[in-house]
Amino acid sequence: MSRYRIEESKRAIGYYRVSTEGQGESGIGLEGQRIAVSEYAHRTGRTILESFQDVLSGWGRDNLERRPGLQSAIAAAKARRVPIIVSDIDRISRQESTIFDISAQEGIVIISASHGVMTSPEVLASSAARAEYERTMISTRTREALQIKKRAGAKLGNRTNLPDAQRKGMASNIARREAMVVQIADVLAGVDEHGTLKAKDVVELLNSRGILTGHNKRWTESAIRRPLRQARKLLENRERKETYRDNPDFGRF
Repeated sequence: MSRYRIEESKRAIGYYRVSTEGQGESGIGLEGQRIAVSEYAHRTGRTILESFQDVLSGWGRDNLERRPGLQSAIAAAKARRVPIIVSDIDRISRQESTIFDISAQEGIVIISASHGVMTSPEVLASSAARAEYERTMISTRTREALQIKKRAGAKLGNRTNLPDAQRKGMASNIARREAMVVQIADVLAGVDEHGTLKAKDVVELLNSRGILTGHNKRWTESAIRRPLRQARKLLENRERKETYRDNPDFGRF
């Protein structure tokens, strides 16, 4: 199938990513990305067939190999001959070479919802190049500032940075929990519309699909209770949003 026909497809794969260094780069978390992709799909008359996600940095030349969610999204897009929609191109990667390699693959079309356009591999790579340059400049300025402090006699790497490290660790844990709740909600959306499945049934469902806890363990009834409540609450919020958006007066208020 030609790239043009894939671009015109009314079906798509969704992909979301946040960094382990924080709950969401660019001020947007997993659920925020899902909403952005969903709203873009709604505006353009598309249906999101499946969604995949990662909680991992988009930097590093081996970042594709370390991201099972992105690998699954690429495989699903190729198999179904549909595009991948992301909230912004840096959700795929901040590495120019990675962006170009992925978008140049046969049967792969990436759509950036934030730009509202379908972009070619060259345009996608150009956007990634800007993001890569910005990150490199930030890293360079940080190193220079640290060298200036060091020459001035400041002690670097001391325990005064511990509170900040703890905050970052907490943010990373929050991002992982959020990712798990979104994943559980996506699974339940297709099989438990009325919220009648018992905890043990959800445990069996998740374990049968190979979906593990944040500690890479199989689910148990005690472990699923809280994330299950959060996932069902998330589904309720999604349903209310969809109901409001389908109102013929939507946007007139």
